[in-house]
Amino acid sequence: SHPSSMLTLSNQVLPFPSTQSTFFWTRFCRPYGSMMHTSNYTLEAQTKLLTYFYARVNGIMGAEEKPETLSLMTIDGSPCEVSWASRCLQRLSSRAHSENHASISSDPRTGKYLRGSQVLDWLATADGGLGVIVVKDGWENWRRECEKFFLSQDDGPQEYNPPWTAFFIGFTLVPSGHIKLKAYYMPTVRTEDPAVQLVKSPIHILDKDFSPLVKLMGALHPSLVDQAQMMLEYFDSVEERLRPAFHFVGVDEAPAEKNRFKIYFQTRVGLSFNDVRRNFTLGGRLDTSDLQKNVARLEMLWNLIFPSTPSSSGLDPEPLTDHDVVQYSQDSVEHPVNFFIWYYEFAVNSPSLVPKVYWQTRHYCLNDLKIFQAMQDFYDHPTVNVHGPLDGEHGPGWVIREAEKAFTHRSLTEKPGITTWVTFGHKHKGYEMMTYFSPEVWAEHQVDSPPVSRR
Repeated sequence: SHPSSMLTLSNQVLPFPSTQSTFFWTRFCRPYGSMMHTSNYTLEAQTKLLTYFYARVNGIMGAEEKPETLSLMTIDGSPCEVSWASRCLQRLSSRAHSENHASISSDPRTGKYLRGSQVLDWLATADGGLGVIVVKDGWENWRRECEKFFLSQDDGPQEYNPPWTAFFIGFTLVPSGHIKLKAYYMPTVRTEDPAVQLVKSPIHILDKDFSPLVKLMGALHPSLVDQAQMMLEYFDSVEERLRPAFHFVGVDEAPAEKNRFKIYFQTRVGLSFNDVRRNFTLGGRLDTSDLQKNVARLEMLWNLIFPSTPSSSGLDPEPLTDHDVVQYSQDSVEHPVNFFIWYYEFAVNSPSLVPKVYWQTRHYCLNDLKIFQAMQDFYDHPTVNVHGPLDGEHGPGWVIREAEKAFTHRSLTEKPGITTWVTFGHKHKGYEMMTYFSPEVWAEHQVDSPPVSRR
């Protein structure tokens, strides 16, 4: 195993006052520290970021015992997820990875989910941000519009999230040692059961009418409304059975001119590459030379991830495991086994929206090693040509080596589950391939833990 030198030092220096702090440090911070180390973050940045997670994030992960109600944020129920991006920009060489983390915030005393506005307001203070989180004037404006839109009819306790809604926080860890925040708002699923009291919202999970979102987008910035019309026109043109279903929205914690509004949706029917290409181009409505180059890269990635149903077959990919059905009974409304997630991203005065697709690899690939090999082959392709940072892991097999150093609790060949999603997004300047990981916090782990401090 290969814990980073900074992680090893932190194990020896930081006090661990509870089994909860030890649990999340070992099972979450350890793989994160390794990824920052192999991605060549400076020792100063590693120190700041790991200390911040120790001091401010681990404590709102909830208790270390596996809860009865698992987080809806991840398929295996973990309250946190890591993502790893290599963004390729036109006219620039590939940048080093940036690390992302998303978590759902829980009160460790009660297990209840904390209200998003309370958590974000605290993280933006000097006490909550510890000089690591940096926000600029106007950072909260779009977030407050989202809360007004989704939660205006909620009159529940101010400290906790309304029942059956979800709020996630995203942390982007930049190599400078600072953190940028993102917020995600998920309303409830509609129900006809009068005994279930749900917070009413203008739009609910699985709705196929996205038009209520136009009001929210107009409140964020008028230019988003024009971009939304292309989306609505496209969705209206799709036959009912193939039409996307709403999931949730996300915003950056940034002023309007630097912000992004993302509409996440699911497709549960029509999962072939032909369907993916149609959603990616909005039925041909997005059609630039740069987009077509990225569609070719998307097709190449598809054929690496789903070799048994190549793009030319016109077939939906075949689930190769029943991993979640057996282990978690999670073939449900929230986490069906067969579906793709998407987002369309909108920005102030942008020429158009940009698409991104998420493939649920833990169901479609036999084990994690095969997914990492597909990532390696994608990076090695001449149209991508990314070989890892020269002063970090690079050269043949660099992706798999990084993964084996970060996730040491089991073999990558054992099963899928560490890798949860592989995503591909078109950007106005380039593209982005990103992979999401679960630290499998509730799995049996054979790792060294720092001792609980004796006081």
